[in-house]
Amino acid sequence: MLLQLFLIVATLLQPLQAGKNEDGKKALDEILQVSKDWKVRQSSGTIQFDLTMTLSGETSGVVGDLRGVATVKYKKKEVKVKVEVALTKGQFLFITRYPALKVTLVGSMTSMDQAHMPLNEKIRQRETLILKKSKLCPKSGKFGTQCMQPAGK
Repeated sequence: MLLQLFLIVATLLQPLQAGKNEDGKKALDEILQVSKDWKVRQSSGTIQFDLTMTLSGETSGVVGDLRGVATVKYKKKEVKVKVEVALTKGQFLFITRYPALKVTLVGSMTSMDQAHMPLNEKIRQRETLILKKSKLCPKSGKFGTQCMQPAGK
């Protein structure tokens, strides 16, 4: 009896899961139509960064990476910091009518001049990016981060 109930519930939920997967694929397709590669350049105080995000085309799991360099003015010297992040636990979806990407950013920031500025930080942060007006923008608006611009198709 319990097994039959489980099978009925599973059968009823199957179309809902299929719809969710189709929405994810459609959201990914809409983002990829604009670009597979995204860039952001920004200055904030003594930090300037230039980052590139590349999407893999996968709809879930590891969906891409974010790489680049930040230049930090530290003790009257400019130090470059390498940023390498994987976009994990990816999920493409629609937020209202906008295609979006929810990911966990997992990676590191490493100083290229460890003697002057020892830095080897791990990164693990949840983020949601929404496609609006051909730009990928953080939903939260944390830290005044700018939207990412398409870097090419």
